Amino acid sequence: MKQYQINFENKVNRDKIIIHYTASWVPPTGKRQVVYVGHEELTRDFVCSRLLLTGEVAIKAICQVMEILPADFQLVEVDFAQPQNKQILNIPDFKRFSGYLKQRHLLRRVPTHQEADEIVVDTQFVKELRIG
Repeated sequence: MKQYQINFENKVNRDKIIIHYTASWVPPTGKRQVVYVGHEELTRDFVCSRLLLTGEVAIKAICQVMEILPADFQLVEVDFAQPQNKQILNIPDFKRFSGYLKQRHLLRRVPTHQEADEIVVDTQFVKELRIG
């Protein structure tokens, strides 16, 4: 399996919410390679606030990347820049992310392990504080 990660950056201003995400992996050559770039630009007055506050907009973006990349790519890490305004945009809850993957039969696209009678997702969520 080819292991990859997704990095999210966001910007919230008066009129818009901009979410930029990049999926990349490190091939045997050792040089990081971008395999997918996504960009969402949402007008604040016309977007469902629940999708932003729960982080579901990010989960949907992650699942889109999973469905587009070849089946031998496995998501091992998601890096999130801390939102500028948590009253408008938030990072998804890992439990919600795991549930979303189970509902959409995407568990084969992430590392997992078995715990009791439940499949546990091993993808790492990293929350970064980025200044600037």
